[in-house]
Amino acid sequence: MPKRGRTINSILLSQVLLYAIVGAALALVVVAAMSAPIISIWKDFRADTVSGTRLLTLLLLYAPLGSALAAGTVFFEPWRTSGFKEAIQTSWMWLLLGILAGGLAMFLGGFLAEWIYLEMVGLGGFTKSAIGRILGMLILGLVMGLVIGIVEKLRTKSNSRLVAGAVGGGFGGLLCGLVFLYVARSPEIMTVAATSIFAAVFFASIGTVSIIQTSACLLRHPDNTISKYTTGDPITLYTDTPNYIGSALPARNSSLTTIKLAQDYDVASEHAKIEYHKNTNQWILSRISPEAEMIYVRGGRLVGNETVLQSDDEIVFGGIKLVFTTDEKGGS
Repeated sequence: MPKRGRTINSILLSQVLLYAIVGAALALVVVAAMSAPIISIWKDFRADTVSGTRLLTLLLLYAPLGSALAAGTVFFEPWRTSGFKEAIQTSWMWLLLGILAGGLAMFLGGFLAEWIYLEMVGLGGFTKSAIGRILGMLILGLVMGLVIGIVEKLRTKSNSRLVAGAVGGGFGGLLCGLVFLYVARSPEIMTVAATSIFAAVFFASIGTVSIIQTSACLLRHPDNTISKYTTGDPITLYTDTPNYIGSALPARNSSLTTIKLAQDYDVASEHAKIEYHKNTNQWILSRISPEAEMIYVRGGRLVGNETVLQSDDEIVFGGIKLVFTTDEKGGS
């Protein structure tokens, strides 16, 4: 059983920190991989090659960074829930969509950011150029955040992901603009610092939506006997959308399920649903498939098709044992 002292807020705050670290790491990987061609282009920069230099920068830095962040956003949760192999097999379409959408969004957002910056620079004065840089990066972040938020909304059915993407992208872009202006003068240092901060803030915002839109989560039971289910990370349950639970087996993959458990043949493709009812302040567990026979709650087989969950209830789906825990201030 989870420790009583480990509240859901502390669980989710640690998740936000994890998201921020992953985002910064993705940015550093992209910058490291593309640093050689980018620096070479910047060293060969001439006044008559401004357009070409900016286009290559957008293609070689902005687009890969957008693809990496989008891929990480849509793939990170499935990976933590069901494992890398299972996540690839069940979420490859979302991964591909994220890569394409993220790259395109970052390219177009970067193009708008550079255009705004150049227009403001043309007006003369440091203040106008500073406003142009900050405004341009803010718009870049908003474009990136909105596009990835739309992909996440389609994947999770959660409206809060769209809001989180826009907020994270906008705030990350704003910080990026400030970094470009005031933190460092070296292009190489600015690029590393700005992209890392942008990615960390963007990813942290996606993680923060868990705190805003959930008051419950599932934890792995320490006595679980399914060796394939090894993750100890919390599975957040959202209040603004039903949380559909199903199998991670490729043959049983369903677009309805947003929580895909480990490869267990006793878990149906559409096994159960956990939904928060605001009018009664209760979490309801429902069976959504006739094939979902292996559902146990509080040590007994689920009678009927639904039950009200209480904090620290043990739930078994197939051979996977989890613990349902709620915020002390949330519904139960």
